[in-house]
Amino acid sequence: MTHSVGFSLHNLFSIRLENPAPEAVHAVKNQVGVQPSVLIGEPDLTICYVDCIKAPMNHIVMGRTGFIEDEFCIVTG
Repeated sequence: MTHSVGFSLHNLFSIRLENPAPEAVHAVKNQVGVQPSVLIGEPDLTICYVDCIKAPMNHIVMGRTGFIEDEFCIVTG
């Protein structure tokens, strides 16, 4: 099951978090300085939280970041 949390920064820029842990929602809320809200339309930035990456990454930088097609990935943990 997928759940998402949206943030609208004064209707100028919007962010959607897909499958975030509560700690991730709290961290983004503190960073952007606004409460989660319902987004109208597609967000400008989507951050997806996944347990494993199902495709090989290209252009890996120090084993921590890389690209899968048109997606930028940050590896943690």
